[in-house]
Amino acid sequence: MPEPTPIAVPAELEGLDTVPGLISALRDARVAGEAGNSLDEREIELVRIATLVALGAPAASFRAHVTRALSAGASVDDVWGSVATIATLVGVPRLIASAPHIAAALEGRES
Repeated sequence: MPEPTPIAVPAELEGLDTVPGLISALRDARVAGEAGNSLDEREIELVRIATLVALGAPAASFRAHVTRALSAGASVDDVWGSVATIATLVGVPRLIASAPHIAAALEGRES
């Protein structure tokens, strides 16, 4: 598997760099998980975006993973499609909370 597209460490996590090795350990765990399955990077990121919706994740998480998904070849329609796919599982409140974060991360991008 080729080297995965980096995910920028969100500013919201910068305090964690005071714990030696924590950020690199998290990255290593992500890379190992990606290498151990048959999904490509684009598909992995679409799954992650849907998971972020289910978790009610903050905007910084959506920015990082939407950016990575687009870099891996996902389209704007793919991103919204991953959200639509889980809509009935997570419910309207999660969609309402997440949609503005996704829209902001996609701002200026074309389908």
